[in-house]
Order: sequence, then structure tokens, then C-alpha cells
Amino acid sequence: MENQNQENIKLPYITEGVEGIGGKIKENTESFVVEEVPVYECSGEGEHLFINITKENLTTKEVCDKLKEIFNLKWEDIGTAGLKDKNAKTTQTISLRFGNFNGINIDEIKEKIENEFSGKLKVNWMKKHSNKLKSGHLLGNNFKIKVLELDCDIEEAEKRAEKIIEKIKERGLPNYYGEQRFGKNQDNWSEGLAVLRGEKKIYDKWMRKFLLSSVQSYLFNIYLSERIKRGWFDKLLAGDIAKKTDTGGLFYVEAENLEKEQERFDKKEIVFTGPMYGEKLMEAREKSGEFEKEILNKFNLSEKELKWLGGTRRQGKLIVNEISFEIDESKTAIWFSFFLPKGSFATVLLRELMKN
Repeated sequence: MENQNQENIKLPYITEGVEGIGGKIKENTESFVVEEVPVYECSGEGEHLFINITKENLTTKEVCDKLKEIFNLKWEDIGTAGLKDKNAKTTQTISLRFGNFNGINIDEIKEKIENEFSGKLKVNWMKKHSNKLKSGHLLGNNFKIKVLELDCDIEEAEKRAEKIIEKIKERGLPNYYGEQRFGKNQDNWSEGLAVLRGEKKIYDKWMRKFLLSSVQSYLFNIYLSERIKRGWFDKLLAGDIAKKTDTGGLFYVEAENLEKEQERFDKKEIVFTGPMYGEKLMEAREKSGEFEKEILNKFNLSEKELKWLGGTRRQGKLIVNEISFEIDESKTAIWFSFFLPKGSFATVLLRELMKN
């Protein structure tokens, strides 16, 4: 594998050989709709106020910044289950610590928030709960996205879409990080690397954390793309850390059990996980462990630098069963509807369909 320390990578398709429909997305926010699917419902009691909003042309951070200002809160008082795109119509929940509202009337909060955002945000409901909303409290997201200006006529696009969807359902989807994680110029990871190595100072805590996470995301994408290139997307390796698709439990794939675990893998009962490199990473063993170290060694990261990254495991293959499409009434565009688990990117699925 060539040294990729100073360049962006081209991610391989899992539906290679099946022609894409082309086209483009995000003509307007109405064409890219996202709705969070929570893990649990609010209890109705507690010091945290869960506020479900639908926003357009706003990032989640912009909303949180404004809420922090409006209600004189600290960052630790605000919770989200995930970050949502700016150029989309997104529905998500944000929690505010009720105990810090300093006498503000709860009944007036909805009106106050909507007035401050001047029509870009609507409050759908508000409920109390006992704890702060965190990233682990999200099951996933439902997407409905319009692809227009197709490269072929609608009948041909329909045939291609059916073939690609069939293959994704059969093989699964690579859980790449989407291009939005890496910024407009796709260089957030290199900026994060400079921060990690002390070559650049970032004093904004949120931005520093975001840039450092982009380093992990970039390394994960390299790992996953290289695994696909070597023909290891549809097979387990000795020493892999697998994840149970029903419970989420992690376990090592021992060499003596490889054949048995491969059968479970083929039945989609388990999937492999990839490394989000860092000091606390649960490292793979044997052949899989050697492969993970090979990827990391390309970047010559020291133990001190890895300490700042934390470390965890990320599901490498997504099992995507809930995906469908319908022809737009104009007969010139297609609407795709699908569910993806938390932390996954709709653009990764769309790139397989569009191939552009």
C-alpha cells in the first residue's frame, strides 16, 4: 500500500461493476430529510428538558451555540444524540439541563426558541427526563433523499437502482465516514494531524475535538478501504474483533473457531469491527492485529499522540435491510428511503447508487 500520509484516498465501491444512476442531491433542504430514531422515550420527569426540533440551513452546533446563549447555559448542560447536516431538513432532539434555566418559564421556551431562529427552526415537542441526552442514546436515523438530474432515463435508473440495492442487501455496506466529516477541502484530517503533533494550536475545545476525531475517521477509512481491496470484506480474519448484530456484544474471533464464526458472519449474525485508533483501543490479534498495525504504522504516531485520540471499535460492515425507492412525480428523479444505525452516513450509501 502506498503512503497516504499527505493525500486523500479513493474509497472502493462494494457494488463495483454495477453502473450507477449518476445525478445530484441537495437541490434544496426539502430534498434531504433526516429524522432521528431514539433508543428510549422521555419519562416526563427530571431536571433535563428534551426539545425535539426540525431545522433547516442550520448545523447542530449552531443551534446549540444559540441555545447556550439564549438560556445562559454551560456546554455541559446541553446534550445531543448526533450532529446533523446544515443543508438538509433534519429532525432531532436536544436536551437542556432544566435546573439551570434561572427562572425562565417553561411554557415560554418554545416561543422564545422559534423567535430567535426566525423561521429556520420549529419546536415539535418538549418533555422532561432524568438524564442528559448523549450520543449512545440514538438508535439511528431515517432518511428520505431525492436524487435528480440522472445520467440515464428513469426506466434505466430504476433497473440500476434495483441491482445496487440487491447487492447492498446481500453483501452489506462499508461503514465509511462520509466526506462531510473531512470538510469542504477534505483536509480536516491533516489539520487534526497537525494539532495532534503540536504543529498547530486550536483553542476552541469543540473544534479541537472535531479535528482530532477526523484523524481517527480518516485512519478508519484507510483501514476499511484496504480491507475491501484485499478481499476481506466478506470474510473474517483470525483475531478479528466481531460484533453481535442483535446485542452489540464484542468478542475475539479465535483461529480455531474461524470456520464456525464465518458461518455466523455469512448469516449476518455477526460483523467485523475496525479500529478507531487511540490509547484505549481494544486491539485485534493474530492476522487481523498485524493488519491494523500495518495501517497505523504508515502515520508514525507516537504513544503520546495516540493518548489524545482515546480509541474504540467501529462496526466495519453495515447490514442494510430497510431501503426502498420511488419515482418522483416529475418522472425525472428518484426518492430513496432507508434507515441507518447511529454514526453511519447517508452519503456513503448514496455514492454506491450514484457512482459519481
